Amino acid sequence: MSARMQDVAPEVTDISREPKHIQEMYGAEPGKRSFANNALLARRLIERGVPFVELFHESWDQHGGLVGEFGRTPMTQGGTDGRDHHPNAFTMWLAGGGIKGGVNHGKTDDLGFNAVEDKVHVHDLNATILHQLGFDHTKLTTRFQGRDFHLTDVHGNVVKPILA
Repeated sequence: MSARMQDVAPEVTDISREPKHIQEMYGAEPGKRSFANNALLARRLIERGVPFVELFHESWDQHGGLVGEFGRTPMTQGGTDGRDHHPNAFTMWLAGGGIKGGVNHGKTDDLGFNAVEDKVHVHDLNATILHQLGFDHTKLTTRFQGRDFHLTDVHGNVVKPILA
């Protein structure tokens, strides 16, 4: 990390410097761990020129006590208020980074269980993300046990219809 970035990092990560109305708009609470705080921090990083930001929150993956969560099966798990993982279809939200805005790609059956149109394999998703980061996934390898492996195995096609 450059000295310039090290000097700026404490200022960028201190969301308490945001005006109160912005903190309230995000639902952020400085000093606590929350998705709202992560979203506000992501905005601050983007405003300062960080080209790629991934939002992650450890409590995102829940199985019970749900009032709604995208990317889950319609079947219950953990009683009557839970959802299980999608084994045959997934939902991904991509924004910025050269991705078309407001585009839905693919379709599931009526239960949301199986992908039925414009299927995207996880290798395709990874190839697309790597492409948008400026990498050719077919040339990007990692050595493991004396053999070079592509990060997308021997598969993966860039999903061009979602690119801006």
